[in-house]
Amino acid sequence: TTVVATAYLGPEADSAAFDSDRPTTIMIRNLPRKFAAWDLVAELELYLRRVAFDFVYVPWDRTNTNNMGYAFVNFVDAADAADACAAM
Repeated sequence: TTVVATAYLGPEADSAAFDSDRPTTIMIRNLPRKFAAWDLVAELELYLRRVAFDFVYVPWDRTNTNNMGYAFVNFVDAADAADACAAM
């Protein structure tokens, strides 16, 4: 699984603001196509026991009944997001 840390700070954000604000949302790519959101939550809870997340989004392709191969996970704290990236 490939993990990419992403953040959106708004249109007025500059590079100095990005350096001071660490992202809390990560994008997980290359998910198995049959993974549902609850499967990803179970995996995150299994491997990241001390890390708190509050939002998981797995886009679903309804025509093929598969996910799109990626997901977004928002963590409560930027340190938790960094720990998740390091663990994956």
